[in-house]
Amino acid sequence: NAFASVGEVAERYIGGGIAAYLLDGAFSNRRMMANVSCPALLIHGQSDTLVPVEHSRRLAQLCRSARCLLVTPERMGHNSALFEDPEFFALPVLQFFHF
Repeated sequence: NAFASVGEVAERYIGGGIAAYLLDGAFSNRRMMANVSCPALLIHGQSDTLVPVEHSRRLAQLCRSARCLLVTPERMGHNSALFEDPEFFALPVLQFFHF
């Protein structure tokens, strides 16, 4: 499950204080995703309580690729076993790579 930036995750858990401000530039996937032009598959569980699925929705919108697929399995959490349910990982990968 992708996060838009470490700063946004820190802000959610510790507030908008100095730590969130200092961490905002660290691991900024928002900035990186704006440069992605190759096919991209994002999988983010809707039941993720650590990083909200909205992070991946924003990343998918920033992706420049003509082929960017965001899959959000309803019952998948942050640390769900990917092979626990085919909907979590196997089926999206098969669909994305046209197997």
